[in-house]
Amino acid sequence: MKIGICSSILVAFFSYLCYFILTTYIDLGFLFPVYEHFPGPCRLIPGLGDGSEDIEVLPNGIAFISTGLKFSMTHDIVWHRQGVKSKIYRFDFNQPEKNAQLVQFDPKFDADSFSSHGINLFQSPSGEVFLYAVNHHHEGDRVEKFRYDNEKNQLIHLDSFFDPNIRMLNDLAVVDQDEFYASNWYYTKGHFRLIETFFLNWGNVIHFKKGAGAKIVFDGLNLPNGVQLSRDKRFVYVAVISENAVRVFERQPDGNLRLMNRIPLHVGADNIFVDRDGHLWTAAGPIKYKAVLHMEDTRNLAPSVVLRVEMINQTHPVLVSEVLQNNGSLISLASVATYHEGAMLVGSVVHNLMYCTVVAF
Repeated sequence: MKIGICSSILVAFFSYLCYFILTTYIDLGFLFPVYEHFPGPCRLIPGLGDGSEDIEVLPNGIAFISTGLKFSMTHDIVWHRQGVKSKIYRFDFNQPEKNAQLVQFDPKFDADSFSSHGINLFQSPSGEVFLYAVNHHHEGDRVEKFRYDNEKNQLIHLDSFFDPNIRMLNDLAVVDQDEFYASNWYYTKGHFRLIETFFLNWGNVIHFKKGAGAKIVFDGLNLPNGVQLSRDKRFVYVAVISENAVRVFERQPDGNLRLMNRIPLHVGADNIFVDRDGHLWTAAGPIKYKAVLHMEDTRNLAPSVVLRVEMINQTHPVLVSEVLQNNGSLISLASVATYHEGAMLVGSVVHNLMYCTVVAF
């Protein structure tokens, strides 16, 4: 009797172990085929080889680019990318031949303490532009608020937001002045992140409002990444890398979120961009084990994919199209794709920035 029970336990254990190994092998991308294609003529933007992790675009075609990510899967906040500094660049879709221009920080802001990740924009009814940026500060993660001075091409630092519920931020989506949703990608730090990556659903989405602080509005996620609002700000989109999916939430009056849908994709999406028609654009590194190796050493190239998700009623997909795929030679580990009037900018975690004319896909 005891031998039979032990045998059953062993069979169950090894069956689960085989299942775990097989699914992990597939999920890490060992079987992912790379078929290179582009939507039209593409070129690299010079001077941005240290990454362009997130990009946000104003309605007039002015884009802001977050560069110099220093995050690592296994190291702590300060990464070994010596000499790399986090900066913000400006790109005009109306004059792409001018490439990207560096945006200066005002002298009062400690630029050396800035370690960027996700960014988001808010434009007031009067036309003022505010940029909110995740900062992996050495004293703890926070969100920085800037006002953009167009005449001086300068970011004026206005405020810093931090809270006990702000752990390891990835991205954010601004609802109103000093109110935003953000993703806590990880709860742990250092080498414990590897354990959390494979076994723990400790990531979450928070809602922050100045005066009220941050509260967790959706918990139990594994690697929540890009966060974006629908055009009317009624819905929140959250990319979850481990699920190869985008979750769709409806905002509640108290800031909480109600899950409405889960959009399956064949890759782990990173940041999300919503175009004028309400369709989603996202980018990813489809072969995850190569993505990790690339983040640890940029000489290890990783393929890139760009997807467009055609939406209906802002909650359900009609069609998922693959817009671009590259083996990593031009752009490794793509993290974001933004679209404006027939053109596209594709950013990467720690590699190049690409501009494409979108002819067909």
